[in-house]
Parts: sequence; C-alpha cells; structure tokens
Amino acid sequence: MTVSLLSPQPDSYANSMVEWLGHSPVFDGLGPDSLSAFARCSEVRSYAALEEVLVEGTTPECMYIVLSGRFIVLLPGDRLARYGDSAMVSLDSYVSGDSFGEQALIEGGSPAVASVVATEPSEVLAIDRVSFDHIVGSESRIAQVVFRNLFDIQTRRLAAISS
Repeated sequence: MTVSLLSPQPDSYANSMVEWLGHSPVFDGLGPDSLSAFARCSEVRSYAALEEVLVEGTTPECMYIVLSGRFIVLLPGDRLARYGDSAMVSLDSYVSGDSFGEQALIEGGSPAVASVVATEPSEVLAIDRVSFDHIVGSESRIAQVVFRNLFDIQTRRLAAISS
C-alpha cells in the first residue's frame, strides 16, 4: 500500500478533492468548507491487485471512498488465499465514488465482519475515525447530513442483499 497525505499537496489538488468529495453520496449536501475539512484530514492510499484493505476480524480505523479501481467484499470466512477459487463468494463490489468501512466510524472498535480486497490497482481516499469524529462533532448540521447519508447507503445495501 502506498500512502500520500493530501495536506502537502498543491492547493489545486486539494481543491479537486473537495470537488470530488462533493460528488460522493457520503457527503451529499455539504458545502465547500465542510468538504474542505474532510479533504484536509484525508489521505490517498494506493492498493495493488489482490491487496486486502479491510481484513475480517480486525478493527478498521478508517472509512474509504474509492477514487479509482475496483474492490470486492468477500463472504465472511473466505480468505484472500482463496481468491480465484470457485468456492469464494463476493457479496458486493465498489467502484469510483462508492464508500466502504463506514462501520468503523459508526460503531468504532467493532471488528470487520468481512474482508475487502482490490481486484486491480486501485486508489481510495481514507478518512480516519478520530478526524471524522472531530469534524462531525464540530457542527451538528455536518453530523446530521453525513449520518443521514451513511444511513441511506447502508439501507440501500441491505435492501440489495435481501432481494
């Protein structure tokens, strides 16, 4: 995994991240100042094909928003070593604009119930729990908007799984 912090990047790069975050369903309805706060505390992480981002049973510390590439969620109990095995089942996939790992922010301290692996070279924007808590705790409107969006995302995912 390769990591690059957004803060040392040129302003034009940070501004493009703010614009990009504005198109993410997680941050839908937030203004530029709120988006900028999330962009400043985020980092871009790069993953190689078959690299795990979330590992079942470990405690994730970040939420991830896909910038590029593709990730799959493995059925609990399936491990990366079995990737490509016909017995392995993918529960969901994530592409540019999608988010995953939200439970790390909502439930803090709960272990991941499934693994997420990159299927090709991919990049995500990672937002850690401490920074997330600080930003949503700074203004109730930010918290209301983001948690409503996260609730809507989770509801859609559950509906898709159950249908």
